[in-house]
Amino acid sequence: MPNEQMVEKIRKKHEPPSIYDVLDTETYETEEQSGAEQARLKTEAEDALLRTDMEKAKARRRIIEANQRAKKARAEAEMARAEAEKVELMLKELNKNLNSSSYETENNKSSQ
Repeated sequence: MPNEQMVEKIRKKHEPPSIYDVLDTETYETEEQSGAEQARLKTEAEDALLRTDMEKAKARRRIIEANQRAKKARAEAEMARAEAEKVELMLKELNKNLNSSSYETENNKSSQ
């Protein structure tokens, strides 16, 4: 290698980096940080979606359970209503029998 080429090679090796080299390095570091930040944000978003899906599932389960309790309560209310109607019919029948018995008793007393 000629002397001039050797001097040029050593000079380039030891000269400070150009502004373009520095900017390229910073851009690369920024892109790398940005990529890491994007990955972190993506992970956070996925976690938030999972939590949201879990909350939705819990809410659906609570709605189903509430509907089951309401259905059971309606059935129990209907049974109570039917029982109350039976009791009311029995009371009417008893009242009717008592009235006719007391009428017969009064008629028997007055005819004696």
